Amino acid sequence: MWCFQLIKIWRYKFVKGFTLIEVLVALLIVAMVLIAAQSFYVGARTFKSSVEKKLQGPVAIEESLLALQIDVASAYLQAPIKWKKTPSALFITFDRPVFIDSTAELQRLSVQWRFTRDRIERRADLNGSDNQSQQWVLLAQLSENSDFPVKVKEIGSMLSLTVTSDSISYRVILGHLS
Repeated sequence: MWCFQLIKIWRYKFVKGFTLIEVLVALLIVAMVLIAAQSFYVGARTFKSSVEKKLQGPVAIEESLLALQIDVASAYLQAPIKWKKTPSALFITFDRPVFIDSTAELQRLSVQWRFTRDRIERRADLNGSDNQSQQWVLLAQLSENSDFPVKVKEIGSMLSLTVTSDSISYRVILGHLS
């Protein structure tokens, strides 16, 4: 019998393990590292979204004005650009050719741009129909100013268009006016 007790004592003497305090300290360290990683992640996501929000406006305005330049560059030379400014909006209208795959023909696309106090929009009607059934497509949001954010100036047969949003001005020159 004393033999079995000696073996039990000998077994417990060489068994290594962690005490409860050591386990709790390890859990506390792991929890602190996870909390720090989580707060870093949340901070990075907040920073990313704020930077994207700040860049979204200028990029959308630049892309809209580039699309306007491309539209005007592909417009018919015989059909000049028409523009009209009202107290609430600026309208730019012109026709451009578009190739239709199904008919293998060039058809006339009537394009209209609208600049208001807070947005840049575009719509297009095939075959130049003047019906107002097409919906305006929002291309860019402008910051709301008390002044009208779009300035227009005729320079000979060209149109200088300046759009201001968040104290940044964007300028584009358009050709062959009527």
